[in-house]
Amino acid sequence: MDLHYSLWTISLLVIAFLAFKVSGTDELREESFSKGRQEAIKNLRDYFDEYPSHYKEYEQWLKKRDSVSNQK
Repeated sequence: MDLHYSLWTISLLVIAFLAFKVSGTDELREESFSKGRQEAIKNLRDYFDEYPSHYKEYEQWLKKRDSVSNQK
């Protein structure tokens, strides 16, 4: 009978540990998303600094896209 209770206790401890580890994934996901977003913005800024004509084309495309979406 002691073995039975020991197995239940170990199982509950494992489940509690895994639940604790999984509960932190939302924070990790938000932090990773934020870091990725900052990295993407930096990469785009560096790219547009290197190719200013592409940035002007991008701005024109944005204006055109916004004007089309406003017409709908």
